[in-house]
Parts: sequence; C-alpha cells; structure tokens
Amino acid sequence: FESGQSIGTPLDLSPNDYLVHEKHGIGRYLGLRPLKVKKVTNEFLAIEYKGGDKLYVPVFEIQQVQKYLGAEGKRPVLSSLDTPAWE
Repeated sequence: FESGQSIGTPLDLSPNDYLVHEKHGIGRYLGLRPLKVKKVTNEFLAIEYKGGDKLYVPVFEIQQVQKYLGAEGKRPVLSSLDTPAWE
C-alpha cells in the first residue's frame, strides 16, 4: 500500500479515521457494524467513500485495509467506488 499503516485489530481504529483499502482506495471509517449474511452474524468495518457509498469489510479480512498516513491536519480526497481510478 501507499501511505498506509497496518491495523492489528479494529480496536486500533476510531470513527472518522481515514483508511486505505487495497482495491477500493481511500475511505472514512464509520465504525464496526454487525451484519447477517447467510444466517450468520459477523462484525464488519463500515467504510464510507465519495458520494456516501459504503463498503463493509469483514473483520477477518482486516489485512486488506490500512490506516491512511498523510500530511498532518490535511484531509485526503475520498475515492469513488464507481470508477476504476484507484487501480
């Protein structure tokens, strides 16, 4: 990843942290959300992207996400999920 720091557990994150997903780019962390998929409830990282789009990453796939490291006090531009610009 470019401009990222590994995340050990979701406890290393706070709402509004900026994250970098390896396939989807820069988003804003909203917190953990329990979601039921095929009758099984798991915890997911909720990440918001440009236009309010949301991505839910299963906690067991946290290695796909890193904390964004950028200039102190400067907000990054959120990536868009509907364009291939991050690739």
